[in-house]
Amino acid sequence: MDERDENAKSRDAGREGTKDNCYVRVALAALCATMILLQAFALWSDSYAFNEHGRLASGLVKLTRGDFSPFRVNPPLPDMVGALPAKALGAVAPKRADLNVAPFARTEYDAGEWFLEHSANHFLYLRLGRICELLFSLVGALACFYYGRWLFGASAGLLACGLWVFSPYVLGFGRLVCPDVPSSALGIATVGVFHYWLASRNRTALLASGILLGLAELCKYTLLVFYPVFFVLWLIYRSRDLLRVGLRAWFTEFGALVIYVFVMSVVVINMGYFFERSFVPLGEYRFQTSLFTGADSYAKVQGSGGNRFAETPLAKLPVPLPYNYVLGIDTQRLDFEQGMKSYWRGDWRERGWVLYYADALLLKTPVGALILFLLAVILATSSGAYRCRWRDELVLWTPGIVIFLFVSSQTGFSIHSRYMIPALPTFFVATSRVGRVFYSIIAKEQSCKKLRILQTLVVLAALWNVVSVVAIYPHEISYFNELTPLLNPSKEYARVPAAPANASALTRIKRALACGSYAAPRHFIDSNVDWGVEEYRLAQWLRERSDIDRLVLVLHSEWNMEIKKEFANLISTESESEPYWFAISVNVLYEKDCPYRYLWNLVPETIIGYSIYVYRVDPKIDRPSQSRSTNGANVAPADESHHGSITDK
Repeated sequence: MDERDENAKSRDAGREGTKDNCYVRVALAALCATMILLQAFALWSDSYAFNEHGRLASGLVKLTRGDFSPFRVNPPLPDMVGALPAKALGAVAPKRADLNVAPFARTEYDAGEWFLEHSANHFLYLRLGRICELLFSLVGALACFYYGRWLFGASAGLLACGLWVFSPYVLGFGRLVCPDVPSSALGIATVGVFHYWLASRNRTALLASGILLGLAELCKYTLLVFYPVFFVLWLIYRSRDLLRVGLRAWFTEFGALVIYVFVMSVVVINMGYFFERSFVPLGEYRFQTSLFTGADSYAKVQGSGGNRFAETPLAKLPVPLPYNYVLGIDTQRLDFEQGMKSYWRGDWRERGWVLYYADALLLKTPVGALILFLLAVILATSSGAYRCRWRDELVLWTPGIVIFLFVSSQTGFSIHSRYMIPALPTFFVATSRVGRVFYSIIAKEQSCKKLRILQTLVVLAALWNVVSVVAIYPHEISYFNELTPLLNPSKEYARVPAAPANASALTRIKRALACGSYAAPRHFIDSNVDWGVEEYRLAQWLRERSDIDRLVLVLHSEWNMEIKKEFANLISTESESEPYWFAISVNVLYEKDCPYRYLWNLVPETIIGYSIYVYRVDPKIDRPSQSRSTNGANVAPADESHHGSITDK
């Protein structure tokens, strides 16, 4: 039996499911509208995410002055989109003289501080910029739908879209000025259109995939892996046609791939940077990593940098990329070569772990989605009706798996599981094949009882996914699933408030669904739990309390300066004799050698968004008699913003 006959049932089911009747269109519109509304309402009450002010200011500098050095560690598209309202409303961008212009300086930090100080309406600019960022979430939802529908049918497309819409990663980070969701959305759109070209040989699709690839590369350097991946996928996909079409036609198509996809994407990258110093000879760059300087290690790189290509024949080769795009790759690489203090499952070390991201995906993916994924794998391996041709399966799975493996291999530090977001849509689309259990063509191949069981399981798993995510709204950044408290139960951790004795049944159910988020710090902290967005809600809570007369703040945000202004009469340092209130970020509370470890023995008065613990402290009873630190370490002033070991990329 040839490949065509072997996959006849699969194609028949796909044809049945691709009929876009009014119900499909209404369901798609409802999913997209739900996502936009959930994100829009939440972003209005989110304070600044960590260094989001730097992204906003950097985007404004890029739009206003064409200077792409601030935040070069990421490509500029998400920052520039987020800064569009600020630019349109006349916000002033910092000048070069206002920033740190030292070699290799990270000027986005200075730019962000300057922007907050000199822009009275900066919070309005942030909110409007976040609304612009929702366009990327919408692109991702539509890309998942159309890709899933093309492969597996309309029901599958809706399921793929639903997995995107109710992903805590997408809902939480998609409403921020942040590159992870934009790169994920444009990444899956690129893969889907490229896959369509491989199957159809449509030249318009080939050109569109090149443009989309360029836009994706303007969001995140991780997606540079698409260049070798696309070439290898094309090579494998077309290998069986080599003898049939001949070498000439084969090389002609290869030339089209290079020109329409690879060259066009490079043109789009240059356009995104306004062709800023493109084609600078390779030998004129000054790098700071051992990879590009040729030094034996990062520690041996000279302060002025170096260039391993300067004395080679490649020195005069013009680099067809913007100057700061190339330096950005070097800057990003620097963080991994340096290594950073990382936390996982209650342990600290100076570098990261290979299995860190796999564990994060296990615990930060809703259990309902995990069940659907497992069911998809079982159905695909057991029945031809639930899988595509092997070549199409290869194209579908490979980009996500490569991104996952690449990110996991970067063990210089393990801090942000959001780096894995660009891999997620591939798995959403691959999982969506379970939607075929609702097609009549499948019903002819399976017993009625078995099919009903599968349909019920799919519906219940999908509902579990939705309910568990909605239960934690609008704190999706802190989302962890119900497996979290079960997989590391013996680790010591800070106490959390118990449910009130008179709590309603609905409150108890919601708390049960949020059990993973309460237990999350046993496994992960940093942007996995607290990325600074809850401080505005802390301010709202403080406004409702009239019994707070002395408040200590140790937060993880850039917005706490606004809290300090509004509640200046309450802000204080720790007292040796008088009771006080203490609001502390979970990132600080779980920090290595934390000087506030004694708080673990207290029950918080409340927890703001699963990430800010608020205590009522009586120093005569609750604090150690000699020192606030359990190990005798010196303590920083308690009212200072605390950033710990966090890095932002």
